[in-house]
Amino acid sequence: MLSKLSLIVISIIFSSSVSADKITQLNPSFKIARSYFTYTVNPDGTMTSDINYALTLLKEDGLEDTKQQTISFSTSVEKIDVLEAYTEKTNGKRINVPKTNFQQQVNSGKDSASPAFSDRTTLTIIFPDLEVGDTVVWHYQMAQTEPLFPNHFSKMQTFDKSDIYDDVRIKIDMPESMPVSYEIAGMEEKKPVQINGRKIYQWSFSNTAAVENKEDWGDVYQFGKKPGYMISTFPSYAAISEAYGKRARQQAAVSTRIQKLADEITLNKTTSYAQAKALYEWVAENISYAGNCIGVGAVVPRNTDFVLDNHMGDCKDHATLLEALLSAKQITSTQALINSGSLYDLPKIPVVAMVNHVMNYIPELEIYADSTSQNTPFGLLPDSEAGKPVLLVDNYQEGLKTPAIPHDNNKTSINTKISIGEDGSAKGQIQWVLRGRSALFANTDKRVKQYHEYKNDQDRIEEFSKSMVKKLGIEDGKVIYSIDEHPKSPDISTTEIAFEVEEFVNPGSLGAFSINPVFSTSNIYSEVKTSKVTDKPSSDFSCAGVHYEENYTYQFPKNIKILALPDDISYSNDLVAYQANFELKENTLTVVRKYDDLTTGPVCKPDIYNNYKELADKVMPNLKSQIVYKYI
Repeated sequence: MLSKLSLIVISIIFSSSVSADKITQLNPSFKIARSYFTYTVNPDGTMTSDINYALTLLKEDGLEDTKQQTISFSTSVEKIDVLEAYTEKTNGKRINVPKTNFQQQVNSGKDSASPAFSDRTTLTIIFPDLEVGDTVVWHYQMAQTEPLFPNHFSKMQTFDKSDIYDDVRIKIDMPESMPVSYEIAGMEEKKPVQINGRKIYQWSFSNTAAVENKEDWGDVYQFGKKPGYMISTFPSYAAISEAYGKRARQQAAVSTRIQKLADEITLNKTTSYAQAKALYEWVAENISYAGNCIGVGAVVPRNTDFVLDNHMGDCKDHATLLEALLSAKQITSTQALINSGSLYDLPKIPVVAMVNHVMNYIPELEIYADSTSQNTPFGLLPDSEAGKPVLLVDNYQEGLKTPAIPHDNNKTSINTKISIGEDGSAKGQIQWVLRGRSALFANTDKRVKQYHEYKNDQDRIEEFSKSMVKKLGIEDGKVIYSIDEHPKSPDISTTEIAFEVEEFVNPGSLGAFSINPVFSTSNIYSEVKTSKVTDKPSSDFSCAGVHYEENYTYQFPKNIKILALPDDISYSNDLVAYQANFELKENTLTVVRKYDDLTTGPVCKPDIYNNYKELADKVMPNLKSQIVYKYI
C-alpha cells in the first residue's frame, strides 16, 4: 500500500465516527491536557515538526498505557530531538525522565547495512513515579531531511471525541510562495498571518466531555465527521498522480531480465488478454506482500530486480513489476492510485492520504488488476476496491471510478435434500451454486489446489466432518465435502456436502423444526435478520445487491405425519423482495424461498434502510415458522 510517511505515531488518536443522535457519555482513564503541533515547512517540501504533549492520568486502570509513550520515525529521512520529558505531580513538582528510561529500538540491516523493508526507529519513554492525577509531558522536534514529494506539503489530522482534549493547537508555518488549499472541521481558526515571506495558519480544538463513537455498519468515510483539518500544496489529484508517477515510471523500465521472464510466462499465449492474464497470475502467485517503511519508500517503488530477487514487494512494487512485464509484451498499462478503505468520494482538498493503494489498469482490455490480492481472478477487483475513485498515473481522467458491483452479479442457490428415517435419523445433501462474481472468485486455481490437498488428507477430512457435525448441534454424524473441479463455466461454482446424522428429529414424539440451510452462514435468514437487528445508519453506508434462492426437499417416512406448514408469502417494495412457497405431496415436502436485493451500490443513503426494515418486519415471522409433525 501507499503508506503515509508517519511523523507521529501515538496511541491516543483513534478513527471512528460520531452519530449525533446516539451519544453516550464516557469516563476515560486519561485526558489529553495539551496537544500542540507546529509544522515549519521548507520550500523543498521538508519540514520540522514540534510536538508537545501532556496527558493526565484520571483513573488507575489507565496507568500502564499512560506511563509509556512511543515516538516513531524513519531513521534515513528524519532526525529527532527530545527537548523535555517529565512527570508533573499534582502538587506541581516536576520529575524529569532519566536517560535510563528511554528505550530505543532501531530497524537496520546486518553489520550496519541498510535494511530491506523498514528503517523505523521507535523511542519509548517511561515516565517515573506516576499516580492518578499526575500529568506526563513530552516535547520533541523532528526534522525531515527528504520530503515525501519534492516541493510539496500535504497533511491531515483528525481528533476523536471519545477522548478528552483540553487544548489542541495546530500551527503550520509555510513559505508564502507555496500555494495552498485547506479545510477544517469542528475547529476554531485564527486569521492567517503573513510575516517575512512566510504564512502561518493556526487552528484549535477542545473536547471537554468524552462521548461514545457509534460507528455504523458499512460506514463510509467523509471528512467532517470528526474535528480535524486537511491542507495541501497539490493543486489537484492529477498533480498527486503525476508526482507519484514521476519516480514510479522509471522503475518500470523493461530490462533484459524482465523481457526474458515475460517471454517465459507467456509462452504459447498469443492474445493480449491471455498474456496479460498469465503475467498477472504469475505476479500474484510468486510475489508475496511486504511493506516498504524506508524513508520515501512509502511512495516510491523499489526496482524490479530487488522485487524479483526477494519475491516480495508492496502494492507499488507489484504494480511496477506487472507494468514492466506487460510492457515487455507490448501491452500498454498504467499504475492507478486508489483508497482501499471506506472512501468512495474524494474530498475537495487533494491530500496524499486519500490514496493508500496502487494497482494497474490495462486500457486495451479495460481491466483493472490488483496482483496483491492473490485470490482475485484476473479481470475483477476485491469488493473493497469496487466503485472507488481512481487516479491513473498516465492519461489521468478526472472523476474516474473503478467499476461498481452490479446487483445482479451476485447470485446464490442453496439446494437441500433430506431423507428422514423412521428412527429420526437423516441422510442429506446440500448444494451451493454460485453464479457471477462470487463464482469467479470460487473457481480460482488456488481454491481447486487447496481442495486437492484437502481430499487427499484423511486427517483433515475427519477434522472437517467433526466441526460440521458440531455446527449441527448433534453428537453423532458424518460429513463429506466436495467441489466441482471442472465447472461448465467459470462464472458458475458448485460445492456439495453430504451428511448423515443419527437424530435429526425426535423419534416417537410430537415435534417441530425450522427450515434453514444446514451449515450455511450466508443465507436469506441471515440477510433479513441483519436488517431486523441493525439500527438505521446515521450517514451514507457501503452497500451491494444480492440474490438468494433456497430449495428444500424433505422426504418423511410413513410413521411421521405433518400437522402444520407455514403459510405461503410474497412481499416486495422498491428495493427488496421475498417469496416463500410450501407444498406437501404425500410424504414429500418442497419449500422454495427467494430473496432479491436490487440495491445499486457501492454507496447508499440512510433512508433506503427503511426498505430493509420494512421487509424484515413483514417476513421474519415466516422465516422463523416451523414444520409441526408427530409420530403415528
